[in-house]
Amino acid sequence: MSDWTDQHGRQGHGEGERPPRGGRRVRVDTEKGAVPPHVTENIDAIASLRNATKGRLTVHQRAIETVTAFVVRPLTVYLLLAIVASWIALNVAEAAFGGSPLDPPPFFWLQGGVALYCALVTTVVLTTQARQNKEREQQALLDFQVNLLADQRTAKIIGLLEELRRDLPSVRDRVDRVADAMQKAADPKALLVAMEETLEEPPPHHPSDAGTTPSEPPASSSS
Repeated sequence: MSDWTDQHGRQGHGEGERPPRGGRRVRVDTEKGAVPPHVTENIDAIASLRNATKGRLTVHQRAIETVTAFVVRPLTVYLLLAIVASWIALNVAEAAFGGSPLDPPPFFWLQGGVALYCALVTTVVLTTQARQNKEREQQALLDFQVNLLADQRTAKIIGLLEELRRDLPSVRDRVDRVADAMQKAADPKALLVAMEETLEEPPPHHPSDAGTTPSEPPASSSS
C-alpha cells in the first residue's frame, strides 16, 4: 500500500488516489522495508541540489563533460589501441606491396595525432575536474555549516538538560565539568589554530629512536 503527502502536510492512501498538484508520492513506513517520510525528504533535497548544479552548466561545459565521460570508459582504451594498430598495419602493408603509404615509418602523422589526442584529453579532463572540485568545495562548505548547526543544537540541548537536572529536587545536584564544557559550542577558529599548531609541532625526539643512548660524561678524578 502506498501513501502520499503533499507540500502542506495533507496525506492520502491507496494507489488509485493521486496527490494534489505540488505534492509528491513518497513511501511511508506502513510496510516492511518502506522508506520513512523524513528519509525521502532528505533524498529529494539531495537530488534537487544535484539537479540544480547540473542545470547551471553551460552548453560547452555539458559537451566537455560528455566527452570526458566517454574518454574515461575502458572501451576508449581498446578503440585507441585498435586505431593505432590498424594505422600501422595498413601503412606497413602498403609499403610491403610496393605502394606509397600515407604515413611511412616512423609514422610522423600517427605521432602527431596521438600527441594532439593527449593534449585534448588532458585539457578536457582538467576542465571537468576543475568544475567538480568547485562543486565539492561547495558541498564541503555546506557540510561544515550543517555540522556547526548540529554542534550548536547539541550544546543547547545539553544546557537545557543541565538546567532541568538542577531544577529537579529528586536529582542530586553535582558539578559535571564535562557537561559544563559541552554546553559551549565549538569555536571553529580556535579548533583550526590548535590543529595547525599540533600538526606543525615536531614530534618529540627519543634517544632510543636513533638506536644509541647518550653516554654520560666521565667523572673527573680529583687529585
